[in-house]
Amino acid sequence: MADDPTDLRPTGRSEREAREASLRQGRQDLARERLPAEIDFQLLRFLSADEIFERVTQSSSLERTWLLARLVELIRGGAAPAEYADALIERLLAIEAQTPIGLRSRLDSTLRQLALIATEETQLRLIPSLLQSTRKPRRQLGLRLAAANYQPHMAELILDCYERTLDEFALKTFTRTKASVSLVGVAESLLNHFGNNDYEQARIFERLVLTEPSYAAQIAARYPRGFVWGAGRARDASLLPTIRTLMSEHNDDFEFLSLAVWALGALGAREELHALRQRFSSDGCE
Repeated sequence: MADDPTDLRPTGRSEREAREASLRQGRQDLARERLPAEIDFQLLRFLSADEIFERVTQSSSLERTWLLARLVELIRGGAAPAEYADALIERLLAIEAQTPIGLRSRLDSTLRQLALIATEETQLRLIPSLLQSTRKPRRQLGLRLAAANYQPHMAELILDCYERTLDEFALKTFTRTKASVSLVGVAESLLNHFGNNDYEQARIFERLVLTEPSYAAQIAARYPRGFVWGAGRARDASLLPTIRTLMSEHNDDFEFLSLAVWALGALGAREELHALRQRFSSDGCE
């Protein structure tokens, strides 16, 4: 049956074109609606640091986010003093409860940027409360500040943060800063936590051999790969006797021997390397 020329209903193609036209118009309408706010945001670039500082806490949540981001740029560029960051952190924390939940992640991001350029005094003051936070971004900021401004009393704070949250970042911060001078007593618990992760175990031993080499050697047999790697990283040649013992006990563990070879090279153990090379020449491993 031929198409009825009087049937004016849209064909499949015209329906698709209509939908596409509607979508394009929707995008245009949305862009037009956003345009005034985008212009306002760009105009913030012309405000001085003093003007931003005075205006920031009287602004709406969205504008405040923009203002803070701009002020961070000015402080980083040296156009505003770091003390502005200190004062703004205090203001930001004071109005935090008024910030809509949808903007909390932006607030965390701005707080992080401000804290990283704040004065050392403010950073040190923030660390305990940040490490106690139930919000992961806050804790990780606290850990980053603790690593950058480490003081002996922070070891307990960092370890407590890990034990409370089981946050791997807290544990790695502990093992990779001077906090690990407190490793004796928790070292084996940490080593067991990392299981077969030779690299993380090596980071623990790297710190441990620098502060308690006899204790490190005492537990080396239980974590041979981590120990030899850590000893090599620490460049502590006094541990060569323990490495030789481990090599004789793990003579057929070639992954272990590979790490041991690296450690021997790092420790300048030329004779041991020659002896090991001779063994593999005799075995026909060329």
